Amino acid sequence: MHDYSPPRFSKSARSKEDLAILAIGPKIALPFCVLVAVTTHQDRVSPVCDVARCFLVVETDGNREIGRSAVTLDAMALYDRARRMTSFGWDVLICGAISRPFQMMLTAGGLRVIPNTCGAVQDVVRAFFDGSIDHGSFRMPGCGCCGRGRRRRRGR
Repeated sequence: MHDYSPPRFSKSARSKEDLAILAIGPKIALPFCVLVAVTTHQDRVSPVCDVARCFLVVETDGNREIGRSAVTLDAMALYDRARRMTSFGWDVLICGAISRPFQMMLTAGGLRVIPNTCGAVQDVVRAFFDGSIDHGSFRMPGCGCCGRGRRRRRGR
Protein backbone atom coordinates (compact mmCIF):
# COMPACT_ATOMS: atom_id res chain seq x y z
CA MET A 1 0.00 0.00 0.00
CA HIS A 2 1.31 3.44 -0.92
CA ASP A 3 1.33 6.27 1.56
CA TYR A 4 -0.53 9.23 0.23
CA SER A 5 0.55 12.75 1.03
CA PRO A 6 -2.16 15.29 1.85
CA PRO A 7 -3.15 17.93 -0.69
CA ARG A 8 -1.16 21.16 -0.89
CA PHE A 9 -4.17 23.29 -0.13
CA SER A 10 -6.57 22.33 2.63
CA LYS A 11 -10.28 22.25 1.94
CA SER A 12 -10.87 24.58 4.89
CA ALA A 13 -8.88 27.31 3.10
CA ARG A 14 -11.30 27.33 0.19
CA SER A 15 -14.09 29.84 -0.07
CA LYS A 16 -17.75 28.91 -0.50
CA GLU A 17 -17.55 30.18 -4.08
CA ASP A 18 -14.65 27.81 -4.82
CA LEU A 19 -16.58 24.86 -3.45
CA ALA A 20 -19.65 25.87 -5.47
CA ILE A 21 -17.54 25.81 -8.64
CA LEU A 22 -16.39 22.28 -7.82
CA ALA A 23 -19.98 21.20 -7.21
CA ILE A 24 -21.06 22.54 -10.60
CA GLY A 25 -18.42 20.62 -12.49
CA PRO A 26 -15.23 21.04 -14.47
CA LYS A 27 -16.70 22.85 -17.47
CA ILE A 28 -15.17 26.07 -16.18
CA ALA A 29 -11.65 26.77 -14.98
CA LEU A 30 -11.08 25.65 -11.41
CA PRO A 31 -9.18 28.27 -9.38
CA PHE A 32 -7.67 25.90 -6.80
CA CYS A 33 -5.99 22.57 -6.26
CA VAL A 34 -8.30 19.65 -7.03
CA LEU A 35 -7.55 16.01 -6.27
CA VAL A 36 -9.32 13.67 -8.69
CA ALA A 37 -9.23 9.95 -7.93
CA VAL A 38 -10.11 7.32 -10.53
CA THR A 39 -10.64 3.64 -9.74
CA THR A 40 -8.33 1.66 -12.03
CA HIS A 41 -7.91 -1.88 -13.30
CA GLN A 42 -5.54 -2.61 -16.19
CA ASP A 43 -5.46 1.04 -17.37
CA ARG A 44 -9.25 1.25 -17.47
CA VAL A 45 -11.82 2.52 -14.98
CA SER A 46 -12.50 -0.35 -12.59
CA PRO A 47 -16.00 -1.71 -13.22
CA VAL A 48 -17.03 -1.95 -9.52
CA CYS A 49 -15.98 0.75 -7.06
CA ASP A 50 -16.99 -1.12 -3.92
CA VAL A 51 -14.14 -3.62 -4.36
CA ALA A 52 -11.63 -1.54 -6.35
CA ARG A 53 -8.14 -1.69 -4.90
CA CYS A 54 -6.18 0.67 -7.18
CA PHE A 55 -6.68 4.39 -7.67
CA LEU A 56 -4.97 6.95 -9.84
CA VAL A 57 -4.94 10.34 -8.12
CA VAL A 58 -4.43 13.39 -10.31
CA GLU A 59 -3.51 16.63 -8.56
CA THR A 60 -4.29 19.81 -10.43
CA ASP A 61 -3.86 23.52 -10.01
CA GLY A 62 -6.89 24.83 -11.83
CA ASN A 63 -7.07 22.84 -15.07
CA ARG A 64 -3.31 22.20 -15.15
CA GLU A 65 -2.09 18.81 -13.97
CA ILE A 66 0.73 19.09 -11.45
CA GLY A 67 1.11 15.51 -10.28
CA ARG A 68 -0.07 11.92 -10.29
CA SER A 69 0.18 9.13 -7.80
CA ALA A 70 -1.11 5.60 -7.34
CA VAL A 71 -2.94 4.51 -4.21
CA THR A 72 -3.72 0.91 -3.28
CA LEU A 73 -6.27 -0.03 -0.63
CA ASP A 74 -6.46 -3.38 1.12
CA ALA A 75 -9.77 -5.22 1.33
CA MET A 76 -11.92 -3.85 4.17
CA ALA A 77 -15.54 -3.25 5.14
CA LEU A 78 -17.36 -0.53 3.17
CA TYR A 79 -17.62 1.81 6.16
CA ASP A 80 -13.88 1.58 6.82
CA ARG A 81 -13.17 1.93 3.11
CA ALA A 82 -15.31 5.09 2.87
CA ARG A 83 -13.67 6.58 5.96
CA ARG A 84 -10.22 5.83 4.55
CA MET A 85 -11.02 7.25 1.10
CA THR A 86 -12.47 10.48 2.49
CA SER A 87 -9.45 10.92 4.78
CA PHE A 88 -7.16 11.29 1.74
CA GLY A 89 -8.63 14.70 0.93
CA TRP A 90 -9.80 13.74 -2.55
CA ASP A 91 -12.32 16.14 -4.06
CA VAL A 92 -13.74 13.94 -6.84
CA LEU A 93 -14.00 10.18 -7.35
CA ILE A 94 -14.62 8.87 -10.85
CA CYS A 95 -15.67 5.23 -10.79
CA GLY A 96 -17.67 2.46 -12.41
CA ALA A 97 -20.68 0.90 -10.72
CA ILE A 98 -21.07 1.74 -7.04
CA SER A 99 -23.61 0.62 -4.46
CA ARG A 100 -25.97 3.28 -3.20
CA PRO A 101 -24.90 2.91 0.47
CA PHE A 102 -21.22 3.25 -0.41
CA GLN A 103 -21.87 6.29 -2.61
CA MET A 104 -23.89 7.91 0.18
CA MET A 105 -21.06 7.34 2.67
CA LEU A 106 -18.52 8.93 0.31
CA THR A 107 -20.78 11.86 -0.48
CA ALA A 108 -21.47 12.43 3.22
CA GLY A 109 -17.69 12.55 3.71
CA GLY A 110 -17.42 15.42 1.21
CA LEU A 111 -16.40 13.48 -1.89
CA ARG A 112 -18.08 14.29 -5.21
CA VAL A 113 -18.77 10.92 -6.88
CA ILE A 114 -19.10 10.52 -10.65
CA PRO A 115 -20.43 6.95 -10.95
CA ASN A 116 -21.13 4.58 -13.85
CA THR A 117 -18.08 5.68 -15.80
CA CYS A 118 -16.12 3.41 -18.11
CA GLY A 119 -13.23 3.71 -20.54
CA ALA A 120 -9.48 4.13 -20.63
CA VAL A 121 -8.26 6.05 -17.58
CA GLN A 122 -6.34 8.63 -19.66
CA ASP A 123 -9.42 9.36 -21.79
CA VAL A 124 -11.69 9.63 -18.74
CA VAL A 125 -9.35 12.05 -16.93
CA ARG A 126 -9.05 14.18 -20.08
CA ALA A 127 -12.85 14.15 -20.47
CA PHE A 128 -13.31 15.24 -16.86
CA PHE A 129 -11.13 18.29 -17.34
CA ASP A 130 -12.54 19.28 -20.72
CA GLY A 131 -16.12 18.91 -19.45
CA SER A 132 -17.20 15.97 -21.61
CA ILE A 133 -17.30 13.29 -18.89
CA ASP A 134 -21.10 13.22 -19.20
CA HIS A 135 -20.81 12.15 -22.84
CA GLY A 136 -22.51 8.81 -23.45
CA SER A 137 -19.30 7.12 -24.59
CA PHE A 138 -17.99 7.24 -20.99
CA ARG A 139 -21.14 5.78 -19.42
CA MET A 140 -21.44 2.12 -18.53
CA PRO A 141 -23.86 0.18 -20.73
CA GLY A 142 -27.20 -0.42 -19.03
CA CYS A 143 -26.67 2.07 -16.21
CA GLY A 144 -29.85 3.92 -17.15
CA CYS A 145 -28.25 7.34 -16.84
CA CYS A 146 -28.22 8.25 -20.52
CA GLY A 147 -30.99 6.19 -22.05
CA ARG A 148 -28.89 3.18 -23.02
CA GLY A 149 -30.31 -0.09 -21.80
CA ARG A 150 -33.69 1.37 -20.89
CA ARG A 151 -35.97 -0.23 -23.38
CA ARG A 152 -39.52 -0.88 -22.38
CA ARG A 153 -41.47 -3.54 -24.10
CA ARG A 154 -45.14 -2.97 -24.56
CA GLY A 155 -47.59 -5.74 -24.15
CA ARG A 156 -46.91 -8.97 -22.33
